[in-house]
Amino acid sequence: MSPPVPPPIEPPNVNGNYLGSWGGNDLGQLGRVISNSSSIDPLIQLVDVNSVQSLQVLAVGYKHNLMKLSGERYYEWGSNLNAQLDPASNTTVSVPLPRISPQLDYIRQRIEFWFSNTRNVAINFLAGGQEHSVAVVRTVTKNPPNVIEDFVITYGNNDFGQLGVADLAPRTERAAVALPNSRVRVSVLFEIKQACAGANYSAILSTDGAVWTWGSNDKGQLGIGSYNNTETPRLVMLAESIRLISCGSDFMFAVTERSPVVVYSWGNNDRGQLADPTEMSPNRNAPMIAFGIPPDSVNVQLQTQYICAGGAHGLYISQDTSSVYAWGSNQYGQLGQNKTVAELAYSSVPQIVANTTATRGVWCGVEHVLLYKPGQTQAVFEIQTWGRNSSGQVGIAVNGIDYTDTSGSVRFPVTVRELSTEIGNSILLSGLGEFHTIVLQTGPPTPPVTPPAQPTALIPLYVIVAITGFGIVAVAFHSLCCRTPVPAKRSKITPPPSPPTAPRARNYNSKTATTRMRKM
Repeated sequence: MSPPVPPPIEPPNVNGNYLGSWGGNDLGQLGRVISNSSSIDPLIQLVDVNSVQSLQVLAVGYKHNLMKLSGERYYEWGSNLNAQLDPASNTTVSVPLPRISPQLDYIRQRIEFWFSNTRNVAINFLAGGQEHSVAVVRTVTKNPPNVIEDFVITYGNNDFGQLGVADLAPRTERAAVALPNSRVRVSVLFEIKQACAGANYSAILSTDGAVWTWGSNDKGQLGIGSYNNTETPRLVMLAESIRLISCGSDFMFAVTERSPVVVYSWGNNDRGQLADPTEMSPNRNAPMIAFGIPPDSVNVQLQTQYICAGGAHGLYISQDTSSVYAWGSNQYGQLGQNKTVAELAYSSVPQIVANTTATRGVWCGVEHVLLYKPGQTQAVFEIQTWGRNSSGQVGIAVNGIDYTDTSGSVRFPVTVRELSTEIGNSILLSGLGEFHTIVLQTGPPTPPVTPPAQPTALIPLYVIVAITGFGIVAVAFHSLCCRTPVPAKRSKITPPPSPPTAPRARNYNSKTATTRMRKM
């Protein structure tokens, strides 16, 4: 007999902050105990309200999550199959509920012990890949005073050298991971401003605009001019300073500091994910300008994520925030064009996604997408999702309709939650994994939007989306819903009309291109 389904956890009736999650939960990546392997249950409070108010970093891997709160408090939950959460607990397959991270606490304490000349030791950045984790630790010296030194600590799976420790041995013991001779110490001469992780590789960006990569390189995702894996960090040969990087499954984007701002891309290109219609090769092992993205077309002024790389697709917000553009694989509707694979398998030219004016942030999962933008009235913000929905990672629209097609996909943006503007303005961090979504909402949740005279089984109460997860740095989401007795029905309503599309290059149908599932 299966265990009874626990009742939904109601958030306290106070002003506060909440982390919500929805989608696949086979290894505890939703951070709550449920009887099924996936869920779109109501909002779940993962940590106490006052703590979430101080959330500083959120990283979402394929199936694991890392979080930092103020006061150097660290939490973790999800898969630990390859010690990507805690190498000291390598017999623990998963962590189903958020807990204080013994690994991250240990890293910080050991660095304080090893280096007595340091003060203000802090973990500034976190990133999650498919089965490995990256933490950037910052120290400030006492003598000479105020000299910043950054360290990169990695742990988890190391089959491809993604830990950057000069070998392929997995780090399955906490002591082995945290010893000085096994940390990735790229340099003491610069500060790190960003870290990200793809499926089986890692990358960091320094404050002087240099990019370093290591790990798997079979598709050229390291951008070092070869297809050889590397177990130590290598400098990506870029001719100009970079302001932001984004790691996809096996490809990367880099946005330049200079004006006009351009985007460089490299790695896997078998579905046009490099956004370069002039590139006919399925792979590229060195950075080149993504000519499908015109100069100065990306809105780099936004404080949230404005460009993202997924499993085999990418998105960016336009300079005037009038539109969101998507390119790459459309196997599960990731391009938001309301077209089947037979109509559009993929595109190397960015396509306009309909009804995405004034978007404030966009995040890519392995095969699904999330954004938030102002709603139809000034009182609300909308969270929209689309793409693969096989585990409920997209969610159900606020009108109670399930727009998932027979391929398990939602092929156009649907609003899965409406938030008050007070709450919407306060969304701080989001992230998407392989089959799950995690989102931070501040303030009390608003009532769900219930369609008149149409009982449904799944009415989304709250959508909280999950990071880059992927291991997209510091971004994550999930979806939340409430149950009613009547099953939800597939929509008989005609979806929104297809958006206008730019002239396409290398758009292939399913007869001329073999579609396959991409893993980050």
